[in-house]
Amino acid sequence: MDWEVITILAVVFIFTGLLCFSFWVLIAESRFLKKRTVKSRLLYMTTSGWHGQDKIASYREKTLEKANGFVKLASKLPRFKRVDKLILSSNIDMNPNFFTLVSIALGVAGVLTGLLLPSKVPGQTAILAILFALLPYLALSYKASSSLKLFVEQFPDALDLLSRALRVGHAFSSGMTIVSEQMDAPINEEFGYVVDEINFGLSLKEALLNMCERKPSDDLRFFTVAVLIQAETGGNISKIMDNLSRILRERIQFKRQVRTLTAEGRVSAYILLALPLVLFAYFYLTNYDYISLLWREQLGQYLLAAGVIAQIIGSIVMKKMVDIDV
Repeated sequence: MDWEVITILAVVFIFTGLLCFSFWVLIAESRFLKKRTVKSRLLYMTTSGWHGQDKIASYREKTLEKANGFVKLASKLPRFKRVDKLILSSNIDMNPNFFTLVSIALGVAGVLTGLLLPSKVPGQTAILAILFALLPYLALSYKASSSLKLFVEQFPDALDLLSRALRVGHAFSSGMTIVSEQMDAPINEEFGYVVDEINFGLSLKEALLNMCERKPSDDLRFFTVAVLIQAETGGNISKIMDNLSRILRERIQFKRQVRTLTAEGRVSAYILLALPLVLFAYFYLTNYDYISLLWREQLGQYLLAAGVIAQIIGSIVMKKMVDIDV
């Protein structure tokens, strides 16, 4: 048995072990959360960079006292703040440690794929490992972006509901509770998070700033600033909500018009960006000897590097051309 076969078998073993361990982590933690009926956001979010975390630190410690040893260990492992923020922004009940394990497992799968490919392109194993490991991050980024867009679409309706609740005599916090109970996801979850954090001892300012961290939207920042100014200076908060809702609806309508006018440019950009990749994949599968000159010959390597650089520059330029900030 040669070293290549041994390496492939070792990679398969590592991949299978990581995959099984990842799902065991998911099952173990989901059972713990169901027993405690606790928001995983409050239990697992990164303790640095968020407002008012010192006030819920004692709650985290008390909750973890009744958890098993693995959950305690998982909560203390270092994590990336960016990943935590994406998980919270996407409104997915997922532990960052599970996300990390899945990313590592897919990276190992990329290594295995690179070893099994018949072609031996320099660095192909490392490139595939990085691409496979980035797949969960890209999927999470897409989910967070989709959740943010839906949140922005729902926001004016939530402000109208909050304004009506304030008009009939509800307090601001109870009005937010009504929004969390009667609206659809993801905006009901976000307002519910604010109410939960206020109940755990955070101030209204800290809870609203945390929501701005989870949902980086200009519309939400306008709402937060308006509420905080009204809390300090007074005024008709219901009328403020009505005016803000009207302005946000006009912004959304204008964005839709801009998106419609730039649709042709965006489609052209997608086609131009995808065409070189599709042709490369076609020649790779149908005429490998011809396309392999790009990495077997020194001139081909220069041309390949120049093509990649040009592709990146072209994507940036076309994005700037069709992406209008409103």
